[in-house]
Amino acid sequence: MASISRLNFRRPIDADPVNGEWTGIANQNASVHALNDDGGSPLGWNYEILTAFSARNGATWYTGSLQPAETMDAYFSLTTSATATSKFTGLDNAKTYNVSAFGYSNLSGQTLECEVTCAGAAQTLIVNKSGIEGQQIDFSGVSPTAGEISLDFEDLPGSSSSILGGLIIEEAVPAASTASRNVTNVAAGAVQTFQVMEAGVNTTAGEGLGGSDLVVIEDNHQVTVPLVVSGVTITIGADTLNYQLDQTEMGLAGNSITFDAVYYSPSTQQSSKIAVTVTATASVVSGSMTDWIEANGAGGQVNDAWITYMKGAGASGKTFNDLMFSWLGGLGYTGSLSDRVAAWSKVNLN
Repeated sequence: MASISRLNFRRPIDADPVNGEWTGIANQNASVHALNDDGGSPLGWNYEILTAFSARNGATWYTGSLQPAETMDAYFSLTTSATATSKFTGLDNAKTYNVSAFGYSNLSGQTLECEVTCAGAAQTLIVNKSGIEGQQIDFSGVSPTAGEISLDFEDLPGSSSSILGGLIIEEAVPAASTASRNVTNVAAGAVQTFQVMEAGVNTTAGEGLGGSDLVVIEDNHQVTVPLVVSGVTITIGADTLNYQLDQTEMGLAGNSITFDAVYYSPSTQQSSKIAVTVTATASVVSGSMTDWIEANGAGGQVNDAWITYMKGAGASGKTFNDLMFSWLGGLGYTGSLSDRVAAWSKVNLN
């Protein structure tokens, strides 16, 4: 829960009889006041009055107002054209804060106005006539400078005086970001994580982690999967989320592996774990073909070497088998994939 501190300017100095979460400040002269949270625990923040307010007077915060009458029973005031300066200190530069200032009905029967400037931004705080509710003004998402937020008060021309009834400062809770995150695909430890855009993902069921049988992909979706499962290396297309497995590690057709894919949805900010099962089809990378690609390819894992080689030769397709079918077709082989592999092997392998 975000930290918060509430200040009221009380007269006389005593404990708040109704609302103990408020910190009472009775000294309007230059002074430093340590701030507590609603439970009375120190926050490490301070409110420092740098130049004195003019006076401290009794008043009533009328029924139905923003804060209870028992809390706001006193205030600091400024005489005509006077200025008071103050600041919050001990804040965290890595966080932002919301600051609220309160004015309220005064006993003089006049409507008074005060300009409040918080970290360079100014608003007018209105203190209404007797019996009429005053105003609350808010400064949102204020960033500290060197751990401090300045707060200055100036009586506006034509107003006989200005009145400050209380202050609230709290840590701002950041809103969920909807902007695109430029996250580099990473492989950390035993897992690999990818972030993708909807348009680039292959949604065909059974061909990858973006299959419609598994998930509905959106922009900036993230997915984390293992690098190796049961001795089988899992290779993921960074943009398509197609999965490719080393056929020599998978073994005979019909063998399968199951692993957990953890998806993170940026719209719901929720993660879900889905079990993915991949079953080997007819093996197209025998030991002999492995020897051939090791001799003729660019090196690396067998599947990767074949994919690089076939794409370099102009083959197209979403899966390993599609690429192999396209590559062999470009060489003039016809029929099914098995027919093409057999015919190619007869010519190229011993």
